[in-house]
Amino acid sequence: MSELERRCGQPLEISYREFLATTNGMEHFYLDLSAFGTRDWPAGERVVDAIDFGETLREIALTQDVGLPQSVDMFPVAIDEDSTVGIFMINVEGVGERFWWVGNGDSMFFNGFLDILSYTLDPSSIEPRSEV
Repeated sequence: MSELERRCGQPLEISYREFLATTNGMEHFYLDLSAFGTRDWPAGERVVDAIDFGETLREIALTQDVGLPQSVDMFPVAIDEDSTVGIFMINVEGVGERFWWVGNGDSMFFNGFLDILSYTLDPSSIEPRSEV
């Protein structure tokens, strides 16, 4: 885990760390979203797609549109099969949320990975913000 933490350049959120320790990633954890495990890094094809998707979000200034700095560190946690929806771990001072689920016109911020898992089971259980 410490290697992954060094790679992402930010501390792993605690429930995400626990998820990885238990599952080490998961194919189709929600519809066609697959969560990366430590074995996917550094150069798995899906990881590269997720990094490219994150760069596209910066280029079109969507990060700024939702209140994030353009230079925000976004560590890919999950991506869909089409590379059009992704979940990124973020760590921005003054922002309580650690995860951004974005794509296909949606933008949702979650405090922890456990909130994401709760949302996948029952979307009415969490009311994520669309911007920070």
